[in-house]
Amino acid sequence: MEEKNNKNIISGLFSDKVKTMELNPLLTTKTVYPEEEILISNAVEKRKREFRAGRICVREILSQFGIRNYPVLMNSKRGPIWPKEVCGSISHTDDYCGVAMALKKDFKSIGIDVELIERLNMDLQKYICTPDETRWLDSLSMHKQKEFLALIFSSKECFYKCQYPISQTFLGFQDVTVNIDSKSNTFEARLNIKVANIFAKGLYLKGQYLFEQGYVFTGMEIKSSE
Repeated sequence: MEEKNNKNIISGLFSDKVKTMELNPLLTTKTVYPEEEILISNAVEKRKREFRAGRICVREILSQFGIRNYPVLMNSKRGPIWPKEVCGSISHTDDYCGVAMALKKDFKSIGIDVELIERLNMDLQKYICTPDETRWLDSLSMHKQKEFLALIFSSKECFYKCQYPISQTFLGFQDVTVNIDSKSNTFEARLNIKVANIFAKGLYLKGQYLFEQGYVFTGMEIKSSE
């Protein structure tokens, strides 16, 4: 995917107060902070490229919030340790990296995910989908089934990334049911279980999606007022 500047693909998935940036890891030549580079000293080259692209995006967005010279390290779960003032989410593939971040005074959490549609095997449907999702997919044409299976997968990943910083709880694919509104390019992710005495069973969050250049992009946010 080509490297983007200014108005990027994922900006339309979020509210105006959410800052976004994207880069192509294969084309990125900038360096990261030494403290960040140490974190990937033993990683394979693919991982290094993706990590650097993510941290470069993070650095640029942090500067927009007035936060500079802040290496973003990793916690014990290998997730980013954000400055206390912000929340954010990172997603990447071989040739795409996208980051969304916001101030915590405006948002509790942000989720973003990107998936290359062709990489998702239809054999995975039985693991990814709930019975309701399977019935819905089966009603679609064969051409659409793979595209929307990728969307369901990405929506659940996006929901997971959004809820995890709050609940610190891992979720399985069957723990969430996704409903797609293709007219508005939105989705609704509903919990099938209670999560850590924080999120009730039946709670749902809404997100937005788009298909672009063989990818599916999903974004979700939880406002601080919610």
